[in-house]
Amino acid sequence: IIPEGEEYRQAAERYLAAHEVAWPVVADYSDAQGRRIVLPTEPYPSYLLFDQEGLLKADVHNEAWYSGTLYPGDPITFDLVNHEFRYANYMNELCYKTFGECTYESKDYSTNKQTEQLQQATKGKGVNIVLIGDFFTDIDIETGYYRDAMEFAMESFFSIEPTKTYREYFNVYVIYAVSKKRQMSRYNDSSALWTTMSSGTRVDFQCYFGKVDDYLATIQTSSLKIPAIIMNGAEVRSATFYQLATPTKGYPYAAFPYNNRVGCAHVIKHECIGHTLGLLADEYIEINYANQIPESDKSTLRTFQKSGSHLNVSLTNDPKSVSWAHLIGYPRYPGIGIFKGGHYYSEGVWRSETSGIMKDFVNYFNTFCRELIVRRILTLAGEEYTFEKFLEKDVLPTRAELEVPQIPSNTIYEHCPPVFIGDN
Repeated sequence: IIPEGEEYRQAAERYLAAHEVAWPVVADYSDAQGRRIVLPTEPYPSYLLFDQEGLLKADVHNEAWYSGTLYPGDPITFDLVNHEFRYANYMNELCYKTFGECTYESKDYSTNKQTEQLQQATKGKGVNIVLIGDFFTDIDIETGYYRDAMEFAMESFFSIEPTKTYREYFNVYVIYAVSKKRQMSRYNDSSALWTTMSSGTRVDFQCYFGKVDDYLATIQTSSLKIPAIIMNGAEVRSATFYQLATPTKGYPYAAFPYNNRVGCAHVIKHECIGHTLGLLADEYIEINYANQIPESDKSTLRTFQKSGSHLNVSLTNDPKSVSWAHLIGYPRYPGIGIFKGGHYYSEGVWRSETSGIMKDFVNYFNTFCRELIVRRILTLAGEEYTFEKFLEKDVLPTRAELEVPQIPSNTIYEHCPPVFIGDN
């Protein structure tokens, strides 16, 4: 459908020829009284989605609206010609709302466990990030949707400090995983990674470490591989799972819900960068927890901290004993202090700043969290860490990043505490 004017008609014909559109095209149209229907803007071409009764369900066109803005400054419209991935994600949402869950089952598993390197490190030994998709069918891989989702996950990973500045230290791999179905079920054969539904807890799904490790083994490197599992589907969900035997080895799961890029980007930063790469503790308070941290959880936290994990929270408010003591009073970071609450409890635990992505729905890691992440990156890359190195490259959050973004309520997601389970 095109606006009036020969230039629009010629442009549309060029587009149709270049994209090999195989279905009938109506270029001009009017109502029963002969009045032309005026489009809200001047896009071409436009796509109209009709149901089986011939009723118009959606109008998708250049500069189409979508709800998944990342943060303030991210445009609220997108050009379908230049961003076909976003268009496909938008159409997936429309089809899900119209027809319900997809009933298609994969038939071609030939691409399963194929690998691709999206980025090669140019500094250090290379910190290995491995992206694996779950609940993507063979059609999702064939059309390029799988790869687009993995690229989006990678760019989300590097869209925040300090991974943005230290991007050159990372290798990024993709492992193709063909799932039988597009949605989660209670049966593990629906998922390439055997991810299944569960009930009774806020984390409404279960993972299977053995299956994830089986896929990770296809990347031929002896150094540490940090996985990031991206789950295709309509729901916003996420969690980081840890094996009890190795509590510093995390398996972060982040959902890629239809037309909700903000939800996916946020959980990738929180789960993959925060928990799994940075070994950071949550800094928020759980409303279902007791106010005072019990002795059992204190003991567990001390065990984590002896292994170099969860150092961004403290069981003491002594300014000389907290792990961020060297930052208190430092002129460049006036916001650092000792603030009550963290690791799910309002009493008996302290953190270094009022906010940050490990606590709130904001787009920055607070200062000490950034330092811990940088320390882990340089250590894994085989370089010596010094505080001076951190200061040299540290980028302070912008005013926009410090503010809680005003975004649609359906994109905000409440995190669940990490889950510690046995070897399976």
